[in-house]
Formats: sequence, C-alpha cells, structure tokens
Amino acid sequence: MQPRTFGPYTVLSVLGVGRTGRVHLGRTDKGRRVAVRVIRPEFAADPRFRSCLQKEMEIVSGIRGPGVAALLGGDLEADVPWLAAEYVPGPSLATVLAQCGPLSVDGVRRLGVELAEALTTIHGAGAVHHDLKPGNVLVTAADTRVVDAGIARAAAASPLTRGGGLVGTPGYLAPEQLLNRVSLPASDVFALGSLLLHAATWR
Repeated sequence: MQPRTFGPYTVLSVLGVGRTGRVHLGRTDKGRRVAVRVIRPEFAADPRFRSCLQKEMEIVSGIRGPGVAALLGGDLEADVPWLAAEYVPGPSLATVLAQCGPLSVDGVRRLGVELAEALTTIHGAGAVHHDLKPGNVLVTAADTRVVDAGIARAAAASPLTRGGGLVGTPGYLAPEQLLNRVSLPASDVFALGSLLLHAATWR
C-alpha cells in the first residue's frame, strides 16, 4: 500500500500518470501545495534508473527562474522513491490545444517568448530538459511553466522503456538525439521549434 506522506508532504489526490510514476497533489502542514511524483516500483527497483535520476536531479535542483517549476526535494533512496516540485495550477499545453485548437499568432508569440526564457534558465544552470513537448508545459492564467526537466534521460537509462536509450518524444526529437543518442541545449531549441509549429497549426 502506498504511503500517504512523503517527507514533509501529505498527498491529497492524483494529478496525472506518466511512464515513470504517478504525480500527486500534496501539501505541507502549513498548507503549501506541491506536486509529488511517486516513482513506479519497477523503475524504483532499477539501479540504472535511480542512478541516472539522482544525477539529473542534482543538476535540476539548482534551477530557479522564470517559466520553470522548481524542484523542491525528494528521496530517491526511500522504499518508495519520490520527488516534490512546485505545484502549477493549470492544464498542460497538450490539453489546451486538444480542447481549443491552434493558438492565435499573438498566443504563439507569447508562448515562444516564455518558453525561450524558461530554456535560458534551464541551460544557464548547466542542464538540458531532454523532452520539451506540450505535455511538459503547464498553462496558468498568468504564464506557462516547464516541468519534468531531466526525467526523460533517466527513463531512457532503464531497460524498462522501449526507446533503446533514445531520450525524448517522437515529433520533437532533434537529429542528434535520433542519430547519436545525445541531448544538447540546441536539442531543446529544436524541440521548441517543433512545439511552436504544433501550437500554431495543430499538426
């Protein structure tokens, strides 16, 4: 049975499910809301996944700035490993596009500026997102936030995934990710271009 508390956080409800785990809405005893990712048991049992995720999270933990949901902490050595990040109260860009269709020209421009600022923050911290796509962009009334930096690389390190070491999502992968299995800051910029094309055309 899954515990109801992870570190200082009590989980309240499920926000979503990804290939590496389930994301819960959590809160502190003072009422601050957070997003708690609970790692799936099969990934938790894989030492390669844990090792890669630990390295990625050590880099990502230093990211603070516009447009990026901050990593707040976690325990990857726990019986049930978990990570906590800033809670963003809004749907994913994928959901918005599915419900509303392509963005306006002004909407695409604003999105491009906000995501470029977010990537500048990520790359300035010495990190690479590895998997920028509409599902990893959350939309609020005020702005957009990028989530899940580094998670895709850890997943690719595990034999449990089908990518064979491929990091990222088809449709947003740069040539070097497909050919050489390497992700660079430029790979994120390529993904940004693909994301904006999708947002503008719904293709």
